[in-house]
Amino acid sequence: MGFRLSLFVFSGWICVLTGASLAWTVDNVGFYIWAYPLLAFGWVFALAFAFDYVLDKRGLSGRKFVLLVFCLIVASSGVTQAAFTVGTPKWSFMVSTDKSTYMQNETIQITVTVKNLGYIPHSFLSNTNPSILVGAWTTDFYGSSPEQGVQVWYSVFVFKNQTSVTISPGQSFTRTFEWNQTNIYSSVPVGRGTYIVEAYVPDLYGEPEPFPSPFWNQTLINITSTG
Repeated sequence: MGFRLSLFVFSGWICVLTGASLAWTVDNVGFYIWAYPLLAFGWVFALAFAFDYVLDKRGLSGRKFVLLVFCLIVASSGVTQAAFTVGTPKWSFMVSTDKSTYMQNETIQITVTVKNLGYIPHSFLSNTNPSILVGAWTTDFYGSSPEQGVQVWYSVFVFKNQTSVTISPGQSFTRTFEWNQTNIYSSVPVGRGTYIVEAYVPDLYGEPEPFPSPFWNQTLINITSTG
């Protein structure tokens, strides 16, 4: 193998290894246990190849070799990081109500907005219609932090074949809902108190995506007496 070809092969292999190592680290996929031994073997193989064909037989000095490897790692790290930054979905998922405090029997207006904060169009999958669901829960307070108590309402939905919702960079996808304060299980008005309004994009079984899914958020409302 000629010197230029061997140097080209070595450079390409270093770039691939650097990119793969950085991608595994940034993406935090530690459960792929086999990936780390594979990457380690790849680095050992690359250095053995370099020593045999680039240093030993072609006479490249150790200083130039170290400089070459350093430049390749910096360059490939920059390219990989840029690709990861551009290609990784970045979402804003917000749920809000038209007011924070309601009189009993008032209709509660709920707005849920998904915004693409990334640099390219991104999509999310849903198998329900609508693709975003909301629900209301009573609250249990443990200290100063409210936690979900009993669910009293959820938006009506139907299951469908899994479909993709694509949003362009900087654009939003908004859905609105109304709750008339009726308990969906007993068909009677809910009582006074603090309620959690939760919004999410459901998984295959219609439940909120596993934490830390970006498609989940909640807000608090208060229902007071009509006086």
